[in-house]
Amino acid sequence: MKFDIDKENNLSEWYNEILKAAGIVDIRYPVKGMPVYLKNGYLALREMLRSLEDKLDKKGHFPLAFPVVIPLSILRKESEHIKGFEGEVFWIERGGFEKLEEPLVLRPTSETPMYYMFALWIRSKSDLPLKTYQTNQVYRYETKQTKPLIRGRELYWNEAHTVHATKEDALNQIKESIEIYNELFDELAIPVLWIKRPNWDKFAGAEFTLAADSIMPDGRFLQVGTTHLLGQKFSKVFEIKYLNENNEWQFAWQTSYGVSMRLLGAVIMLHGDNKGLIWPFKITPIQIAIVPIYKKENKEKIMEVVDNIKNKLENLNYRVFVDLRDERPGWKFNDLEMKGVPIRIEIGEKDLNNNEITIFIRATGEKFKIKLEELEKIKEFIEYHDEKLKEKVQNYFEERITIIDEPNEEKIKKALEEKKVIKIPFCGNEECAKQLKERFEGLDCRGYEINFETLEAKEEDLEKVKGKKCICGKEAVNYFYFGKSY
Repeated sequence: MKFDIDKENNLSEWYNEILKAAGIVDIRYPVKGMPVYLKNGYLALREMLRSLEDKLDKKGHFPLAFPVVIPLSILRKESEHIKGFEGEVFWIERGGFEKLEEPLVLRPTSETPMYYMFALWIRSKSDLPLKTYQTNQVYRYETKQTKPLIRGRELYWNEAHTVHATKEDALNQIKESIEIYNELFDELAIPVLWIKRPNWDKFAGAEFTLAADSIMPDGRFLQVGTTHLLGQKFSKVFEIKYLNENNEWQFAWQTSYGVSMRLLGAVIMLHGDNKGLIWPFKITPIQIAIVPIYKKENKEKIMEVVDNIKNKLENLNYRVFVDLRDERPGWKFNDLEMKGVPIRIEIGEKDLNNNEITIFIRATGEKFKIKLEELEKIKEFIEYHDEKLKEKVQNYFEERITIIDEPNEEKIKKALEEKKVIKIPFCGNEECAKQLKERFEGLDCRGYEINFETLEAKEEDLEKVKGKKCICGKEAVNYFYFGKSY
């Protein structure tokens, strides 16, 4: 099968068609925003979330599994939090034919039910830090236009929740969460900006929100991860307290952070080309495909070599597929490229006579010959594939950001027409951000980039912005990122 849609000029059509052609999701399930995850999509999502779970485990987190329903009284306990979700939840008001005494909701996120239980579990400082996560599904009554993996009513994600004795400990946990996510983003070759959201756009109930924003090929921001300092807001509501050394009750400090299937959508949109998907090696359902090219008279001889190669690669824990489909080699090559298989090994009569195999690299389209006894070099080709993927997307990412020191309507329009996001001096005023959003048809204020050590604004940005004016004419407080978004 050959896939050939111009991604550069029609990203939306390209994205929708590749999800269908590559067996990622089927959107025909009769509930809006709840697609069926097909084999290739679910396997990639599972590998991505498993990789994240491994990283969390190594940093001392442990998994939990909470019920999918939340009593309304618990959800409403933290008033700021519920303001962000009450209009978006799915309600359960009947059990069988009986009306429930108290309505339940399908969880939109898990702060309130988890913290109800944390209050029962934590008693002394020795119980801290508590570092937990769960990989689950959450439900939000999304009323905007849904987009598979990007915006839906059922979200697959991993959410982490931690409890600490002090604010310093909680801030250090925020830094650790960024390190964990950056390691995951690097595996997936996803470049991001870590941005502090303005107060009016932070997670409801948090002291502050830091978000990892990537930039898609159409010049739109896509939030692929968030981490929140919750402070003591939830602990005071849910009575999450511990006894300190002086036998005094102290309210705990909390954080939460999460990554969803949106990150998989970013992988697909950023790396794919007009031939189809390009998977990073870590999460691809098929890591190495072997295509034997034979005739009736040499099939047995070639398959003996193929089986030997397959066994050696599987012993190295690679996910290997031997393509024995009853199709021409060219059709198989196109289909495997469309499905994003990173490494393809070809072996035919000529290769066999030369004691060689041919290795194809999906990220670059290059072919290499190696001797059969050099199969261990496959690791170098895997690393090369992902390095080239990172190099390509990083160059693209940097080209998508335009810094405008003296912003005006003409410069902003030009940047948006070129499918770019902008970094401009900004006054930090919500009303000004609203006016910009109206004037430029959905231009979102994302916030300012942070220093990973301080979790505050970057010193170089604060220095450069001195004396500069916001587009509204007021004194700028920092450089903020603006752009259209998903």
